[in-house]
Amino acid sequence: MKKKKLPSLIKSIKKQNFKLKEIILVDDGSRDFTPDIGRKFKIKVITLNKSPRGWIGKSWACYNGAKIATGDYLLFLDADTMLCPGAIEKISSCLYKYRGAVSIQPYRRIKKFYENLSLFFNIILIAGIGVSTPLQSRVRPIGAFGPCLICSRSDYFKVQGHRGIKGKVLEDIEIGKKL
Repeated sequence: MKKKKLPSLIKSIKKQNFKLKEIILVDDGSRDFTPDIGRKFKIKVITLNKSPRGWIGKSWACYNGAKIATGDYLLFLDADTMLCPGAIEKISSCLYKYRGAVSIQPYRRIKKFYENLSLFFNIILIAGIGVSTPLQSRVRPIGAFGPCLICSRSDYFKVQGHRGIKGKVLEDIEIGKKL
């Protein structure tokens, strides 16, 4: 899957007007040529061995990417997402306005009919964590949702980053609770 979608994500990142300090691609044991794709686009690639006991999901990859990142802000993106022009500026402006962390559901191209079924579960999840409610200005969300998360490096490590949630299945919700 990533073999087809990852180049689209990288191209969409490279087309941004926002000046990025670095792009880090973390390969956590894939068998779909992820490191080759990253090298083709001349971005930093780190390849991880099997995640240690207690780590599940993508948390191991996110945490290791954050550890080697040198910027003041961390932007985590899933491989099957894509950014529209100006997206990083918009995401960053939300972070500057609201502080803490910003989590969004970026553009996702659905090609197979069954992929539409995820919409039902996404709506339930969003409602359950209090992200989209008429009372949003009064009700604080109980987590984050989405394959895109941005936060400051200092805030991330203050809450131990993904290390603090390493055994959680819904890592985006859990990291959002901490941030």
